[in-house]
Amino acid sequence: MKGPSVWEAPPCEGMCMKWSDFDQIVEQTYKQCKAILEDDELLNRLRHSKFELVFSECFDACAPGVWEMVGIKSIVLVSALGMMPRLYDITGMSTVPSFMPVGLTPYSDKMTFMERVVNFNLDIVFQYYKHTLDYKFWKLFNDKIPGFPNFEQIYNEKTALIMTNVNEFAETARPTTNMIRYIGGSTLHEPKPLSKELSELLDKNPTTVLISMGSLAQSKDMPNWLKRGTFQIFQDKFVQQTSCLKIRSPFIDQ
Repeated sequence: MKGPSVWEAPPCEGMCMKWSDFDQIVEQTYKQCKAILEDDELLNRLRHSKFELVFSECFDACAPGVWEMVGIKSIVLVSALGMMPRLYDITGMSTVPSFMPVGLTPYSDKMTFMERVVNFNLDIVFQYYKHTLDYKFWKLFNDKIPGFPNFEQIYNEKTALIMTNVNEFAETARPTTNMIRYIGGSTLHEPKPLSKELSELLDKNPTTVLISMGSLAQSKDMPNWLKRGTFQIFQDKFVQQTSCLKIRSPFIDQ
């Protein structure tokens, strides 16, 4: 979903992703995994390189088997979508769906009763799907090397750290451990002095409000009624603040 549809589509309920899309990703990963297992030259090169540490995306269902085959000693698991069920299993913590929204859902830590029911159901589905997925990929490795350790054992023995691309101050309340590191925003550049023009603008009021839409929900794609409404709110409610919004011209059609 991109462009104007980001703003005009109705809000999602439950899981904000189609299972068919997820299944397609899994199937592509499965084919790639089979190709890697058949590439003895690649596996031997990795094995002889004697890497000791890898950074591995937790969604890569093939990765733990490959790292075991090439002799990796330690794994740093990374997640682009925050804490997922697999990561809680590795840390020894349990998910608490009564107040912890499952990944890929629109919920916060304050849910209605029905939202909690849906969230609880999705938590069970994700747990089942994870075990099904692990077995599907583990069988590839076990067929090649009988007696291959299961993925849960590999992760528990080799995972040294978990890094999630989430800002910890924007994350919903949830248990954590020293093994988990929030790295969202870690790529921020060193601050530099503002230009004279921008400095004068920000000094006009004691408070500045910065509105950022991110890279997917771009302001140029907002419907005109929402653009006008946004400006109206700034005029009516943010009188004592300087409001900054990144826009792409033309912002409002005349």
